[in-house]
Amino acid sequence: MSVRFYIIGLALGLLVSTQAAHAAIIATPPGKTVSVVEEKVFIVFDPLTGVQSSIVRHGFEETAFAFGLLIPVPGPTKVQQHSSRLRRVIERRLHPQGKTRRALDIDFVSWLASCAVPMVGDPVTDDGGEAKSGSARAQHLSLGNAPEPLHDWLLSNGFTLSPAQTAWIEELRGQGWSFIGFILRPPAGEHRVGTLLYGPVISLTHPATEPLYAAYEPPFALFDEAERSTSTVEISVLSEWSVVPLGESPPAPFYADTFPLKQLIRRRNQAGRVPWSFRRDGTLTGYELPRSAADGGILRFRRTTPFPPRRPAALSKERAYVIEVPLEGLALLAIGLLTGLGRLRRRSGRKSSLLG
Repeated sequence: MSVRFYIIGLALGLLVSTQAAHAAIIATPPGKTVSVVEEKVFIVFDPLTGVQSSIVRHGFEETAFAFGLLIPVPGPTKVQQHSSRLRRVIERRLHPQGKTRRALDIDFVSWLASCAVPMVGDPVTDDGGEAKSGSARAQHLSLGNAPEPLHDWLLSNGFTLSPAQTAWIEELRGQGWSFIGFILRPPAGEHRVGTLLYGPVISLTHPATEPLYAAYEPPFALFDEAERSTSTVEISVLSEWSVVPLGESPPAPFYADTFPLKQLIRRRNQAGRVPWSFRRDGTLTGYELPRSAADGGILRFRRTTPFPPRRPAALSKERAYVIEVPLEGLALLAIGLLTGLGRLRRRSGRKSSLLG
Protein backbone atom coordinates (compact mmCIF):
# COMPACT_ATOMS: atom_id res chain seq x y z
CA MET A 1 0.00 0.00 0.00
CA SER A 2 2.89 2.36 0.75
CA VAL A 3 4.28 1.88 -2.78
CA ARG A 4 0.84 2.53 -4.27
CA PHE A 5 0.51 5.77 -2.32
CA TYR A 6 3.96 6.90 -3.38
CA ILE A 7 3.14 6.34 -7.06
CA ILE A 8 -0.18 8.17 -6.72
CA GLY A 9 1.61 11.02 -4.96
CA LEU A 10 4.11 11.30 -7.78
CA ALA A 11 1.37 11.39 -10.37
CA LEU A 12 -0.62 14.01 -8.49
CA GLY A 13 2.50 16.03 -7.78
CA LEU A 14 3.28 16.37 -11.47
CA LEU A 15 0.09 18.38 -11.83
CA VAL A 16 1.48 21.09 -9.54
CA SER A 17 5.19 20.87 -10.24
CA THR A 18 5.35 24.63 -10.72
CA GLN A 19 4.31 25.60 -7.19
CA ALA A 20 6.88 26.70 -4.61
CA ALA A 21 8.23 24.27 -2.01
CA HIS A 22 7.79 24.92 1.70
CA ALA A 23 9.04 23.54 4.98
CA ALA A 24 5.51 23.17 6.21
CA ILE A 25 4.10 20.72 3.69
CA ILE A 26 1.51 22.68 1.71
CA ALA A 27 -1.17 20.73 -0.14
CA THR A 28 -3.13 22.77 -2.68
CA PRO A 29 -5.81 22.23 -5.30
CA PRO A 30 -4.33 21.36 -8.72
CA GLY A 31 -2.65 24.31 -10.41
CA LYS A 32 -2.78 26.53 -7.30
CA THR A 33 0.15 27.88 -5.28
CA VAL A 34 0.56 29.12 -1.73
CA SER A 35 3.71 30.91 -0.55
CA VAL A 36 4.90 30.77 3.07
CA VAL A 37 6.17 34.16 4.22
CA GLU A 38 7.23 33.23 7.74
CA GLU A 39 7.34 30.32 10.17
CA LYS A 40 7.99 30.84 13.86
CA VAL A 41 8.31 28.05 16.41
CA PHE A 42 8.51 28.38 20.21
CA ILE A 43 9.56 25.11 21.89
CA VAL A 44 9.20 24.41 25.61
CA PHE A 45 11.19 21.28 26.45
CA ASP A 46 10.97 19.72 29.91
CA PRO A 47 13.77 17.15 30.37
CA LEU A 48 12.33 15.95 33.69
CA THR A 49 9.06 14.80 32.17
CA GLY A 50 10.42 14.16 28.66
CA VAL A 51 7.68 16.31 27.10
CA GLN A 52 7.95 18.98 24.42
CA SER A 53 5.35 21.59 23.52
CA SER A 54 5.84 23.49 20.26
CA ILE A 55 3.85 26.65 19.54
CA VAL A 56 3.82 27.15 15.77
CA ARG A 57 2.44 29.89 13.57
CA HIS A 58 2.78 30.38 9.81
CA GLY A 59 2.24 33.43 7.68
CA PHE A 60 1.18 32.99 4.05
CA GLU A 61 0.67 35.31 1.14
CA GLU A 62 -3.02 36.17 1.00
CA THR A 63 -5.00 33.65 -0.99
CA ALA A 64 -8.67 33.22 -1.78
CA PHE A 65 -8.94 29.41 -1.73
CA ALA A 66 -8.72 26.72 0.94
CA PHE A 67 -5.53 24.68 1.18
CA GLY A 68 -3.95 22.01 3.35
CA LEU A 69 -1.09 22.23 5.83
CA LEU A 70 0.71 19.04 6.91
CA ILE A 71 2.87 19.19 10.04
CA PRO A 72 5.11 16.21 10.86
CA VAL A 73 5.24 15.07 14.50
CA PRO A 74 7.52 12.38 16.01
CA GLY A 75 4.72 10.32 17.58
CA PRO A 76 1.36 10.59 19.37
CA THR A 77 0.70 14.30 19.76
CA LYS A 78 -1.85 16.47 21.54
CA VAL A 79 -2.91 19.27 19.18
CA GLN A 80 -4.51 22.51 20.33
CA GLN A 81 -5.40 25.76 18.64
CA HIS A 82 -4.96 28.97 20.61
CA SER A 83 -5.87 32.62 20.33
CA SER A 84 -3.31 34.98 18.83
CA ARG A 85 -2.78 36.38 22.34
CA LEU A 86 -0.43 33.48 23.13
CA ARG A 87 1.74 34.27 20.11
CA ARG A 88 1.79 38.00 20.92
CA VAL A 89 3.00 37.30 24.47
CA ILE A 90 5.84 35.18 23.06
CA GLU A 91 6.68 37.80 20.43
CA ARG A 92 6.95 40.55 23.03
CA ARG A 93 9.57 38.49 24.86
CA LEU A 94 11.64 37.57 21.80
CA HIS A 95 11.25 40.81 19.86
CA PRO A 96 10.74 43.66 22.33
CA GLN A 97 9.01 46.78 21.07
CA GLY A 98 10.32 50.27 21.83
CA LYS A 99 8.39 53.47 22.40
CA THR A 100 5.83 54.61 19.88
CA ARG A 101 6.78 57.69 17.89
CA ARG A 102 3.90 59.81 16.69
CA ALA A 103 3.95 61.79 13.48
CA LEU A 104 1.45 64.11 11.79
CA ASP A 105 0.90 63.96 8.05
CA ILE A 106 -1.24 66.51 6.19
CA ASP A 107 -2.77 65.42 2.92
CA PHE A 108 -4.44 67.86 0.55
CA VAL A 109 -7.49 66.24 -1.06
CA SER A 110 -10.37 67.24 -3.26
CA TRP A 111 -14.04 67.01 -2.31
CA LEU A 112 -14.68 65.79 -5.80
CA ALA A 113 -12.59 62.71 -5.01
CA SER A 114 -13.57 62.26 -1.39
CA CYS A 115 -16.84 63.28 0.22
CA ALA A 116 -15.84 62.58 3.82
CA VAL A 117 -13.21 64.64 5.63
CA PRO A 118 -12.07 63.38 9.05
CA MET A 119 -12.32 65.93 11.80
CA VAL A 120 -9.34 64.44 13.62
CA GLY A 121 -6.28 62.49 12.63
CA ASP A 122 -6.77 58.90 11.49
CA PRO A 123 -3.97 56.73 12.92
CA VAL A 124 -2.18 54.32 10.64
CA THR A 125 -1.94 50.99 12.41
CA ASP A 126 1.47 49.80 13.55
CA ASP A 127 0.80 46.30 14.87
CA GLY A 128 3.37 44.52 12.77
CA GLY A 129 1.13 44.03 9.78
CA GLU A 130 -1.67 42.24 11.60
CA ALA A 131 -4.11 45.01 10.69
CA LYS A 132 -3.37 44.43 7.02
CA SER A 133 -3.78 40.71 7.37
CA GLY A 134 -6.38 38.09 8.00
CA SER A 135 -6.46 34.90 10.02
CA ALA A 136 -7.47 31.66 8.37
CA ARG A 137 -10.07 29.40 9.93
CA ALA A 138 -8.67 25.94 10.42
CA GLN A 139 -9.75 22.44 11.29
CA HIS A 140 -7.25 19.69 12.00
CA LEU A 141 -7.17 15.91 11.83
CA SER A 142 -4.61 13.42 13.10
CA LEU A 143 -3.52 11.37 10.07
CA GLY A 144 -1.19 9.00 11.92
CA ASN A 145 1.71 7.13 10.36
CA ALA A 146 -0.06 4.90 7.82
CA PRO A 147 -0.32 6.14 4.21
CA GLU A 148 -4.04 5.45 3.73
CA PRO A 149 -5.47 8.22 6.00
CA LEU A 150 -3.25 10.85 4.36
CA HIS A 151 -4.11 9.56 0.90
CA ASP A 152 -7.85 9.71 1.66
CA TRP A 153 -7.51 13.18 3.24
CA LEU A 154 -5.83 14.52 0.12
CA LEU A 155 -8.40 13.04 -2.26
CA SER A 156 -11.44 14.04 -0.19
CA ASN A 157 -10.28 17.67 -0.06
CA GLY A 158 -9.03 17.88 -3.63
CA PHE A 159 -5.40 18.54 -2.63
CA THR A 160 -2.19 17.47 -4.35
CA LEU A 161 1.46 17.03 -3.35
CA SER A 162 4.69 17.37 -5.29
CA PRO A 163 7.08 14.44 -5.82
CA ALA A 164 9.64 15.87 -3.39
CA GLN A 165 7.00 16.39 -0.70
CA THR A 166 5.79 12.83 -1.16
CA ALA A 167 9.34 11.49 -0.93
CA TRP A 168 10.01 13.38 2.31
CA ILE A 169 6.73 12.15 3.78
CA GLU A 170 7.80 8.59 3.04
CA GLU A 171 11.21 9.20 4.63
CA LEU A 172 9.67 10.63 7.80
CA ARG A 173 7.14 7.83 7.93
CA GLY A 174 10.00 5.32 7.81
CA GLN A 175 11.45 7.00 10.94
CA GLY A 176 8.16 6.61 12.78
CA TRP A 177 6.86 10.16 12.31
CA SER A 178 3.15 10.91 11.98
CA PHE A 179 1.27 13.81 10.41
CA ILE A 180 -1.35 16.35 11.47
CA GLY A 181 -3.45 17.72 8.63
CA PHE A 182 -4.94 21.22 8.77
CA ILE A 183 -7.44 22.65 6.31
CA LEU A 184 -7.03 26.44 6.20
CA ARG A 185 -9.85 28.58 4.87
CA PRO A 186 -9.17 32.29 4.28
CA PRO A 187 -11.74 34.75 5.63
CA ALA A 188 -14.63 35.47 3.31
CA GLY A 189 -14.32 38.54 1.14
CA GLU A 190 -12.35 39.85 -1.77
CA HIS A 191 -8.81 38.59 -2.24
CA ARG A 192 -6.36 41.30 -1.16
CA VAL A 193 -3.11 41.18 -3.08
CA GLY A 194 0.00 41.91 -1.03
CA THR A 195 -1.55 41.25 2.38
CA LEU A 196 -0.66 38.52 4.83
CA LEU A 197 -2.75 35.53 5.83
CA TYR A 198 -1.91 34.05 9.22
CA GLY A 199 -2.49 30.43 10.02
CA PRO A 200 -3.77 29.38 13.44
CA VAL A 201 -1.60 29.44 16.55
CA ILE A 202 -0.97 25.72 17.00
CA SER A 203 0.53 23.84 19.94
CA LEU A 204 1.93 20.34 19.49
CA THR A 205 2.68 18.42 22.71
CA HIS A 206 4.42 15.04 22.57
CA PRO A 207 7.10 12.95 24.32
CA ALA A 208 10.69 13.85 23.41
CA THR A 209 14.22 13.11 24.60
CA GLU A 210 15.58 16.31 23.01
CA PRO A 211 14.15 19.48 21.49
CA LEU A 212 13.46 18.83 17.79
CA TYR A 213 11.42 20.12 14.87
CA ALA A 214 10.94 18.95 11.27
CA ALA A 215 11.81 22.09 9.29
CA TYR A 216 13.20 20.82 5.98
CA GLU A 217 12.10 22.54 2.77
CA PRO A 218 12.13 19.83 0.08
CA PRO A 219 12.88 20.99 -3.48
CA PHE A 220 10.63 19.98 -6.32
CA ALA A 221 11.91 17.24 -8.62
CA LEU A 222 11.68 19.41 -11.73
CA PHE A 223 13.59 22.31 -10.18
CA ASP A 224 17.37 22.76 -10.26
CA GLU A 225 19.22 22.92 -6.95
CA ALA A 226 20.08 26.56 -7.70
CA GLU A 227 16.38 27.42 -7.65
CA ARG A 228 15.81 26.19 -4.12
CA SER A 229 14.54 28.68 -1.57
CA THR A 230 16.98 30.03 1.00
CA SER A 231 14.28 30.89 3.55
CA THR A 232 14.84 30.32 7.26
CA VAL A 233 12.72 29.34 10.22
CA GLU A 234 12.78 31.05 13.62
CA ILE A 235 13.02 28.50 16.42
CA SER A 236 13.31 29.41 20.10
CA VAL A 237 13.76 26.85 22.86
CA LEU A 238 12.86 27.29 26.52
CA SER A 239 14.41 24.65 28.76
CA GLU A 240 16.53 24.23 31.88
CA TRP A 241 19.70 25.16 29.98
CA SER A 242 20.97 26.83 26.84
CA VAL A 243 20.74 24.78 23.65
CA VAL A 244 22.51 24.75 20.31
CA PRO A 245 21.45 23.03 17.08
CA LEU A 246 23.33 19.85 16.20
CA GLY A 247 25.78 20.08 13.34
CA GLU A 248 29.07 21.68 12.45
CA SER A 249 29.54 25.44 12.99
CA PRO A 250 26.12 26.21 14.48
CA PRO A 251 25.06 29.86 14.21
CA ALA A 252 25.01 32.26 17.11
CA PRO A 253 21.59 32.78 18.72
CA PHE A 254 19.73 36.04 18.22
CA TYR A 255 18.33 35.64 21.73
CA ALA A 256 19.92 34.11 24.83
CA ASP A 257 18.89 34.88 28.39
CA THR A 258 17.55 33.38 31.57
CA PHE A 259 13.80 33.02 32.05
CA PRO A 260 12.99 33.18 35.79
CA LEU A 261 9.90 31.37 37.02
CA LYS A 262 8.25 34.65 38.09
CA GLN A 263 8.49 35.99 34.54
CA LEU A 264 7.26 32.69 33.14
CA ILE A 265 4.21 32.81 35.42
CA ARG A 266 3.52 36.41 34.42
CA ARG A 267 3.71 35.53 30.73
CA ARG A 268 1.46 32.53 31.32
CA ASN A 269 -1.11 34.74 33.03
CA GLN A 270 -0.99 37.20 30.15
CA ALA A 271 -1.46 34.47 27.56
CA GLY A 272 -4.21 32.59 29.40
CA ARG A 273 -4.29 28.89 28.52
CA VAL A 274 -0.80 27.52 27.75
CA PRO A 275 0.10 23.98 26.65
CA TRP A 276 3.36 23.47 28.50
CA SER A 277 3.99 22.02 31.96
CA PHE A 278 7.40 23.67 32.54
CA ARG A 279 7.20 25.39 35.94
CA ARG A 280 10.69 26.47 37.06
CA ASP A 281 13.58 28.76 36.22
CA GLY A 282 14.80 28.21 32.68
CA THR A 283 16.82 29.57 29.80
CA LEU A 284 15.50 30.82 26.47
CA THR A 285 17.63 30.49 23.31
CA GLY A 286 16.46 31.67 19.88
CA TYR A 287 17.86 30.99 16.39
CA GLU A 288 17.24 31.83 12.74
CA LEU A 289 18.06 28.53 11.04
CA PRO A 290 18.22 27.31 7.43
CA ARG A 291 15.90 24.53 6.34
CA SER A 292 18.64 21.98 5.79
CA ALA A 293 18.23 18.37 4.65
CA ALA A 294 20.84 17.25 7.20
CA ASP A 295 19.69 14.63 9.71
CA GLY A 296 16.65 13.86 7.58
CA GLY A 297 15.46 17.46 7.59
CA ILE A 298 14.95 17.45 11.36
CA LEU A 299 16.46 20.20 13.49
CA ARG A 300 17.72 18.80 16.80
CA PHE A 301 19.17 20.68 19.76
CA ARG A 302 21.62 19.71 22.47
CA ARG A 303 22.66 21.22 25.77
CA THR A 304 25.52 23.70 25.70
CA THR A 305 27.33 26.11 27.98
CA PRO A 306 25.38 29.30 28.72
CA PHE A 307 25.69 32.13 26.21
CA PRO A 308 26.31 35.71 27.30
CA PRO A 309 22.95 37.47 27.61
CA ARG A 310 21.78 38.65 24.20
CA ARG A 311 18.53 40.25 23.15
CA PRO A 312 17.44 42.01 19.95
CA ALA A 313 17.34 45.78 20.17
CA ALA A 314 13.89 47.15 20.86
CA LEU A 315 12.34 48.45 17.66
CA SER A 316 10.46 51.71 17.95
CA LYS A 317 7.09 51.91 16.27
CA GLU A 318 5.71 54.88 14.42
CA ARG A 319 2.07 55.88 14.53
CA ALA A 320 1.18 58.36 11.83
CA TYR A 321 -1.90 60.56 12.11
CA VAL A 322 -3.22 61.73 8.76
CA ILE A 323 -5.32 64.89 8.46
CA GLU A 324 -6.99 65.45 5.12
CA VAL A 325 -7.38 69.11 4.15
CA PRO A 326 -9.83 69.79 1.29
CA LEU A 327 -8.53 72.01 -1.50
CA GLU A 328 -12.02 73.40 -2.02
CA GLY A 329 -12.08 74.48 1.60
CA LEU A 330 -8.78 76.29 1.20
CA ALA A 331 -10.15 78.02 -1.89
CA LEU A 332 -13.28 79.14 0.00
CA LEU A 333 -11.12 80.33 2.88
CA ALA A 334 -8.94 82.32 0.49
CA ILE A 335 -12.03 83.87 -1.13
CA GLY A 336 -13.42 84.74 2.29
CA LEU A 337 -10.16 86.40 3.33
CA LEU A 338 -9.98 88.41 0.12
CA THR A 339 -13.64 89.46 0.52
CA GLY A 340 -13.01 90.52 4.10
CA LEU A 341 -9.93 92.54 3.14
CA GLY A 342 -11.94 94.23 0.36
CA ARG A 343 -14.66 95.25 2.82
CA LEU A 344 -12.09 96.63 5.25
CA ARG A 345 -10.54 98.72 2.49
CA ARG A 346 -13.92 100.10 1.42
CA ARG A 347 -14.79 101.00 5.02
CA SER A 348 -11.41 102.66 5.46
CA GLY A 349 -12.00 104.61 2.22
CA ARG A 350 -15.44 105.85 3.35
CA LYS A 351 -14.05 106.95 6.71
CA SER A 352 -11.29 108.89 4.99
CA SER A 353 -13.85 110.61 2.75
CA LEU A 354 -15.98 111.68 5.73
CA LEU A 355 -12.98 112.99 7.61
CA GLY A 356 -11.86 114.92 4.52
